[in-house]
Amino acid sequence: MDWTHEIKDDLRSYSARKASIQNTSDELERLQAELYGIKSAMTDGTPVSGGTNRREDRLLNIIVKKGKLEGAQKCTRDWVRIMDRALAELSTEEFELLDKLYIHGAKGSADRLAEEMRIEIRTVWYQARKALAHLAYAMYGQLTS
Repeated sequence: MDWTHEIKDDLRSYSARKASIQNTSDELERLQAELYGIKSAMTDGTPVSGGTNRREDRLLNIIVKKGKLEGAQKCTRDWVRIMDRALAELSTEEFELLDKLYIHGAKGSADRLAEEMRIEIRTVWYQARKALAHLAYAMYGQLTS
């Protein structure tokens, strides 16, 4: 494992993960509405041999999907909270550098940063590596490789 790749991937996925929390909430609301829209299974009829009926299957599918989404959303919320705390440990300059390079980075962003900061491109990458290390320590405690 290369810690720099890991932390860069974390930064690149940060915005999408934050957005997924709201998207998952919207999907959970939709599933909840669909769940209440399903008519309950009839209990006074003769049981069908061999399993459940289509309404029961649909109801169970929604319940399972809701459960999985709720679990995924909790993991994502926890991860974003940890990342937010780690990002808060960075200096303003470190955060802006990582934000422009990785979180909202686009092709050529390092060149633009070097120009804006009036420094050489290798200095941008040196400062970025230091900021990545600071973030990694704030997020994970210690680096193993």
